[in-house]
Amino acid sequence: MQNVRKDAPSLKEKSALEKATGQSPQPESKKDSEPHIQPLDNDTTVAALFQAGQAISSEIDIPSAIKSVNKDLRELNMKEKPLAGRLDEINSLLKPESRELKKIQGLGKQNSPTVTERKNLRVERKKIERQLFLIREEKAKQGKRLSDLTGSAIRKESKGLLYDKANADNYLKRNKHLIKAKMLKAINTFRQTSGAEEISYIRRLARATDPDGLKLFKQEFGAILEAIDVETYILCSGLLSDVLYSASRLTFLSKSASFKGVFEELVMPEEE
Repeated sequence: MQNVRKDAPSLKEKSALEKATGQSPQPESKKDSEPHIQPLDNDTTVAALFQAGQAISSEIDIPSAIKSVNKDLRELNMKEKPLAGRLDEINSLLKPESRELKKIQGLGKQNSPTVTERKNLRVERKKIERQLFLIREEKAKQGKRLSDLTGSAIRKESKGLLYDKANADNYLKRNKHLIKAKMLKAINTFRQTSGAEEISYIRRLARATDPDGLKLFKQEFGAILEAIDVETYILCSGLLSDVLYSASRLTFLSKSASFKGVFEELVMPEEE
């Protein structure tokens, strides 16, 4: 275990805080200033974590799996159709004649099966009913799998689109304010739904200015952001990642630890 260096905010950060709030960064209590943090892998970033998740989901070739399931369903349907037809035929042959038809000469069943044939037909019917049961169970199983696969495909493509947006200059220029608003909403949601200890921990990480501390803040708050809103997490993991996570750090530090209100806006770093 090691402690993240508790450097004072840089001059640029102080300037950004003072410009946004009209006040200097709030002093912290002694308890709130003692982080106890595990060291972070230098290569770990929010974007890298997301890309790792993408690589895992890509291990399954969803389009090929969907084609395979559709093929299985077609084959099951081809097996089911003649069996269902034969079952209807057997049921018709074994259906008892009504007394009225028996009394009317010429309207009774033609070529009615013999006693022996009826016994054989009953055996065949049971065999077909068993086969149809197994086929229909397998169809239900494959239908569920198809539903899961198509759902996964939709979710994967939706996430892919969000990631594309997060790395598209033109989209980000046109939607920067929207993404900033989503980050601000997530910050306020976190503060309104989390305990004092968790909020204090994130504030301690936000004060770190050394490279490991900054990366750890992005990792820890990124995990929180993903749990709150995956869409916001992805949109904030691309080209605007550094700016938005710097803004979230400054926003957390713009008020004292005792502040219970709602942040009205992100405190953007001076470089923006």
